[in-house]
Amino acid sequence: MINKTVWITGAASGVGRHLVSAFAKRGYFVFACDINAEALASATQKDQWPPHNVATHVMDICEESQWLEAQKVLATHRPTLDIMLNVAGYLQPGFPTELTGKDISKHLDINVKGLMLGCQTAANWMQDNNQSKHVNNQAGHIINFCSLASLLPTPGLSAYSTSKFAVRGYSTSLAAQLAEHNIAVTLLCPDAIATPMLDLQTQHKSAALTFSSGKALSTTDIENALFNDVLTKRPFEEILCKSTSMKIMAKLLLASPTLFIKVHSNPVIKRFMTKRAEKNQQRYLRDM
Repeated sequence: MINKTVWITGAASGVGRHLVSAFAKRGYFVFACDINAEALASATQKDQWPPHNVATHVMDICEESQWLEAQKVLATHRPTLDIMLNVAGYLQPGFPTELTGKDISKHLDINVKGLMLGCQTAANWMQDNNQSKHVNNQAGHIINFCSLASLLPTPGLSAYSTSKFAVRGYSTSLAAQLAEHNIAVTLLCPDAIATPMLDLQTQHKSAALTFSSGKALSTTDIENALFNDVLTKRPFEEILCKSTSMKIMAKLLLASPTLFIKVHSNPVIKRFMTKRAEKNQQRYLRDM
């Protein structure tokens, strides 16, 4: 039996929901949080989360006071925190020139501010509990769900890509600060995952390039990557993509934004990429 505590946000659907079950069945104590009380209750019942090692809590990750309250609730169950999984996220397709103030605020509030508050809460708790005395000198682990979009920005997902670039910058600085405290920070960068968030993107032509690789990841792929690699090796960055060429392209274009702009503005290349992505988008829609 693994006697560790994991805190998961965005636990009522998609990846977060799947990971609650994945950690629970391995013996972790899971603190499953989400803003949607009804969806959280439904997931608890349908997935039969065991009450002895899964505690649920409704919270808005954008509110600092609610993080403090949630920590107090978890502390009534467990004295320390081992793993923080910042999974909760928001995505609304749209080109840069089409964004409304509401679009911008919601992406930055949920994907950036909420994640930053979660990291602060976890990091301070891990340090306060002097977890450097843990086995193998591993004091704690903060895992921030980012995206391939933080390496390869998609014009049709401009606000989402922007928020994930911010997550990359914050996570890098956080990892540098916490290294001396033996607290690891991992930036998990998956390609498109077959979840309700990806289902939404089938309804928007602007989001077609999300389907560029043509091979969506599954929630099981995320589970396997976490338990087979991330939790054991504690890397700073883990890129998950079934297409090797997409991985290479992402790294290359991150290093040279000018190259990305030239590639995307080339009419021949753009037409080819868009047509292929739209076909993949329609294929995913048919298979839903």
